[in-house]
Parts: sequence; C-alpha cells; structure tokens
Amino acid sequence: MSRLIHISTMTRKDPFMKKVNLCLLSAVMLLMGSCIQKPKSSPPSALFQISTIDALLAGCYDGVMPIRDLHRYGNFGIGTYEKADGEMIMLNDTIYQIKADGTARTSQLPDSTPFATVIRFHPDTAFTGDPRIALDSLRQLITRQFPNLNLVVAVKISGRFERMKTRSVPPQEKPYRPLNEVVATQQKIRDSSDISGTVVGFYLPAFVKGINVPGYHLHFISDDRKTGGHLFECILVEGTIEWQICHQLDLMLPNEKSAFGLVDFTKDRSGDLQKVIKLKK
Repeated sequence: MSRLIHISTMTRKDPFMKKVNLCLLSAVMLLMGSCIQKPKSSPPSALFQISTIDALLAGCYDGVMPIRDLHRYGNFGIGTYEKADGEMIMLNDTIYQIKADGTARTSQLPDSTPFATVIRFHPDTAFTGDPRIALDSLRQLITRQFPNLNLVVAVKISGRFERMKTRSVPPQEKPYRPLNEVVATQQKIRDSSDISGTVVGFYLPAFVKGINVPGYHLHFISDDRKTGGHLFECILVEGTIEWQICHQLDLMLPNEKSAFGLVDFTKDRSGDLQKVIKLKK
C-alpha cells in the first residue's frame, strides 16, 4: 500500500493565519509491480516528491515511478534514475539523464526514478545576477531575495558561466551500497569552461531534514543539451535568476514491500548527505 503525504501552507493571500495539514492517504493501488499509482495532478505551486533523501542515502535505488509520469506534476525539477544511474534534470517539460561520463540524453520510456522533486515552474521573481559571481556568493545573493528562510523555493539560473564543475555516478548493482560510499569511490567529476546553460534546483529549509536536502540542491545542463550533472562549483559571468515559492509539498512514499520499508530512519544521515552534496576538498 503506497502513501501520499500532503503538506500545505496558506498563501500570501491569506494573511491572518498559516496552517499545516498532514493527510495520510492510504489505499492507493499499485500501478504495476513496484510502481505507485499517483493522484491525477498537483496544484500549480505544489512541489511533488518521490520518496525521501534519507532512503536514497541508504541505498534505495530501485525505481518506484516511471519517469514519464513526472510530467503530471511538473515541468521543472531534479532527481536520479533507477540504480542511481546518473543525474536527472527536468527543464521546459523535457527530462534529461546525465550519464556518468557527463553526457546528456533525453529520458526513454522504460526509465524510472527512485527519487525526484518537480514543480510546475512559473517564477514569482526574476533578476539579473552580479557579473562574475561564484556559486557561494550567488546562493547568498538569491537567498537575500526571499521573504524568509522557512520557504520551499524553486530556483532557475540561466546564463553564461566562466567555469562549471559537475558530477554524475554510474549505475549500481545489488546489493546496493549507501550513496556516500558510491560517491566516494565512483563519482565522475567534469570541469567545463566558457559554457552556457541552465541551473535547475531548489532551496529547502532546515525542517525538511531527512525528507529532502536542506539548503540548495542544484543540477546543471548546457544549452546544447550535451552535458551537465550535479552542480559543485561555478562562476556565473552573466545571466538571469528566477525563483518561485512553493506552498505545498506532495510526498509520495514507496509501497511497504519495497526496500524503503527496511530503512532505519532513526539514523541521522546528515553527515552522509554532506559527503554526497558537497565536493570533498
């Protein structure tokens, strides 16, 4: 039996109160095998997520939703593929896979995902970034635009980059190892220079710990759609930053017969996450 957790907040049009509703919708039939049947769609400002980051860190790499079904919930987002086979990026309603060698391809029908986060991207705000700004300063610049830091925000950065450092990982075989071990031994890092493209990702607040990545989680794809990956470092020469506040989180959990049900979620995986998200110096 699959489960959908729905969390929402009142929008800015409702100034007198905020609410958090947690609904557990049970009795959702399986679409096929380990794939889960989903609600028809999500509202425009809803962030739709498959599984949790801690499950991925623990080695839950089996696909639980066909990649093609993500189009029901968004046109913009990031994630990974079955067997942790590379990085996923959705941009303008097209989904790409960044393979371990850094090459990009459009998703094929059999593809599935163990973890993904998508939204229908309609930016609230757009502004021009400072010239020749590094990623750390760029993140600080973007964050200063937010009304507060307890928001879920979709972020898009389009422009020309002096340099770009990305990574991807090859497909894994069972028994799956934890993701931090995979990254430590098998990630492939790619350096690019004078490249134009788009950064896609999200800023999430501290309260999503264990569910998603607190802070920024960003992927990149080049304008020619030939390369990309998980973003480690970059220098933006010129470009436009757009962002959208998300007022609802729809979290779809894998069924109870999957490996998800065997994960020890009492373990704090914050240290493992930092080893996966950040470049080891």
